[in-house]
Amino acid sequence: MRSFVFRIRSCWILGLISAGILAGLLSIRSGLFQKALDLTTHQPPASSILLSEKETWMNVFQDDRKIGFSQTRVTRKDQGYQLDQILDITVNTMGLVQQIRMKTQGILQQDLSIESFRTEMNSGRFSFFASGKITGKLLHLSVRNSGEERNYEVPLKTRPYLPSGVFHAAIVQGLAPGEEKSFPVFDLTTMAEIPAVMKVVGKENIMNMGALKAATRVTLTYKGASQFAWIDEEGGVLREEGLLGMRLEKTDRSDALSGWAALPSRDLTRIASVPAEGNIRNLHDRRELIIEISGIASSELKLDGGRQKISGNRLSI
Repeated sequence: MRSFVFRIRSCWILGLISAGILAGLLSIRSGLFQKALDLTTHQPPASSILLSEKETWMNVFQDDRKIGFSQTRVTRKDQGYQLDQILDITVNTMGLVQQIRMKTQGILQQDLSIESFRTEMNSGRFSFFASGKITGKLLHLSVRNSGEERNYEVPLKTRPYLPSGVFHAAIVQGLAPGEEKSFPVFDLTTMAEIPAVMKVVGKENIMNMGALKAATRVTLTYKGASQFAWIDEEGGVLREEGLLGMRLEKTDRSDALSGWAALPSRDLTRIASVPAEGNIRNLHDRRELIIEISGIASSELKLDGGRQKISGNRLSI
């Protein structure tokens, strides 16, 4: 059995950014879940629910090894909120260990749907910047990758949410334990609205910062992957799990900024890759590789373009 790991392209970088946004912004429900711990009760209208101003620090782990931290600050604006986040992690990609720092700012409406955003990602080997602003049902998007800048106008079916807005919308709609609801989230990799499904699982007790705390467990399913979060009785996120083997845990500033592992983590491209059975003989003499895809709808994958062509469930490279 051999694992085929494809070279990192711009779309992989965008995918990592989306993953970072999803993992980081999932922790911005601060102040909401104290209103949602009993989701079977009557919910007030969206305009009456206010997000608390606060700062949250979280450690980021991979396989129980600390690889970084996230810092998030929520500030109230006249007609909504400003969200600022820093995600700083050291990762191993295709054998290269590098520190990646991502800064995100979102201007959100009262219901936490997107008004505008900007995100910047840097490492020693690449840089990426994206900004967007919604007017009506059109997203004006600017993307700069390693010095090359492109502008897009993306039509929207509705105004999408950041993951934080997904949870707000679920509270407003009175999501009951065991019930699922779908909300649109804008995805940079496909430049389209992708449904994110949120579900309340139930109550659990977990350890956090040396103490046993009561929490409500929720799941967020996005692009076929599930993220889990545990929310305390004050509405703060205690733990998040489920993305590329990573885990985030609430902590304080001093602890977040110290104690990073000196050794590299597991290779993220190998974690994300799918092992293929068998060996390919005379690989260097072949001009084409055909892969049969199963276990997922090929229509959900963006594989056409460049040297690749998808037909049904067969991918030609």
